[in-house]
Amino acid sequence: MRILIVDHYGGEPMQQGFYRTLARAAGNTVTLLIPDRWSDGFVEHIGKREAADNFRVIPAQTLFRGRTHRAVTLGLWSLLRSERFDLLYVNAEPENFQTLYALIGRKLFAPFTKIILMSWRNVDFPKGVYPYRAPLLHSVCERVALHSIDALVAHNEAAKNILYPKGSTHIRLIPPWVDTETFLPGDKEKSKHQLGIRGYTIGYAGRLITEKGVDLLLQASADLEFSYELLIIGSGAEEKRLRGLAAQLGISDRIHWIGPIPRVRLPDHLLAMDVLVLPSRTTPLWREQFGRILIEAMACGVPVIGSDSAEIPRTIGSAGLTFPEGNAGALTQQLKLVHDDPALSLKLANHSRDRAKSIYSTNVIVNLYLSFFNSVCSAKLLDS
Repeated sequence: MRILIVDHYGGEPMQQGFYRTLARAAGNTVTLLIPDRWSDGFVEHIGKREAADNFRVIPAQTLFRGRTHRAVTLGLWSLLRSERFDLLYVNAEPENFQTLYALIGRKLFAPFTKIILMSWRNVDFPKGVYPYRAPLLHSVCERVALHSIDALVAHNEAAKNILYPKGSTHIRLIPPWVDTETFLPGDKEKSKHQLGIRGYTIGYAGRLITEKGVDLLLQASADLEFSYELLIIGSGAEEKRLRGLAAQLGISDRIHWIGPIPRVRLPDHLLAMDVLVLPSRTTPLWREQFGRILIEAMACGVPVIGSDSAEIPRTIGSAGLTFPEGNAGALTQQLKLVHDDPALSLKLANHSRDRAKSIYSTNVIVNLYLSFFNSVCSAKLLDS
């Protein structure tokens, strides 16, 4: 099967590694079209050309770089015009400009190529309302896409339920993946030493924005009676306010503020944590879509605690603990429980690793993609 993939984040090493595995899995030929330059909010990725027997990477000029919903990677039409592909997978939402650009290119140059999109959508926005600019134009893109594509990958149950009635009838639920050969248990004390951490460590990694609820983590930690340190990785609009809150709570000296880091460096930081917390809170236009950091921590054998916002309980399953979103007192109790019961902590760590490997590992998810891709190309579209 000849597969063409368009992905804004395809220059990120781990993302590219996933597609390389996809190409190896069944002898497929995969062409990956990526931006010549892209910033994911943490680091900037420079697109590099690569060619192998069954896998190649083609960087191309991109309009609106760094704007996920508006970005358009050029060069797609040229590829569709000059080569024959069985399948075009666009790692973009139905309302994205990239999606409309791909659909026009397919219609003009490759009418027999199947096209698949993906979606994280778990908020059913009112008609014409989106949390970014040009909402009416995005609404048109979505409407055209959902009546033109051949299939869609939903990364959470809500996306499937929201988009199914809108016209995209062929949807397969496939969760995100984690590289369990990179994110894996290791020497916790060595990782702590490298980061200058000595004691019990509570961690968070992600954007520092209101929706992620890091202020709640600070409030919950301030009420703990045991000795601890906080490792907070990431940056965002709330950082200044969070630092001020930490000072008000009298816990500034307990916090290690780590700025944005490349994903390939994240495992060493996760290993320094005794527990990872994702305290997300729901807003009118946002709900936690999955919580990838959870499965990355789980793969490292780190116990996880998450709020009950949207997809978090389904992501964690029985491998971790949850608490009612916005309830700092409940989070304090969960943190105390994991700290005071080493046997429970070990049980959660082992269960987390097993769940990550059996449900979210690269090979498992690659096989789900290949199964769906094959069904689309053979016109055996079975919803699941």
